[in-house]
Amino acid sequence: MLIGVLGDSHHQEKLIDKCIRKLNKVNIIIHTGDMISDAQYITRKYNIPVIGVAGNCDDYGAGNEEIIYNINSHKILVCHGHNYGVKHSLENLYNRGKEAGVSLVIFGHTHVPYYENRNNIHILNPGSIAFPRGFSCRCCAVVEIDEIITIKHVEL
Repeated sequence: MLIGVLGDSHHQEKLIDKCIRKLNKVNIIIHTGDMISDAQYITRKYNIPVIGVAGNCDDYGAGNEEIIYNINSHKILVCHGHNYGVKHSLENLYNRGKEAGVSLVIFGHTHVPYYENRNNIHILNPGSIAFPRGFSCRCCAVVEIDEIITIKHVEL
């Protein structure tokens, strides 16, 4: 299964459209928050299933702040990351993934693309399609899940 991952889109619909064109063969989209309504925009406009979480810029109660999802016998934890202090350390997020028994943790919030495989837990931040930080460019990611998990960042 091919999964498109994007986040921190902040209502930038033209950039969302550009991103979706880059992710044209994916089966599902995961949106890491800021703004969860952008996930709804993708579903309406492109008729692609979207798993989305609320971030720190979303209204309180706008959606779940964390979701655990199963794809091809792999558990995936999706969150924005602000509740785990990801701008300072990924330790709390990694520990949450370990506690939940997931294969993949997907988060946003930092606006910086990131990937690490730590003790067989893949940790992915797709970066921001709207406002990249840390000398990064606008980007998203593609995750392929079969027997193994393969991750690739995609520049816009």
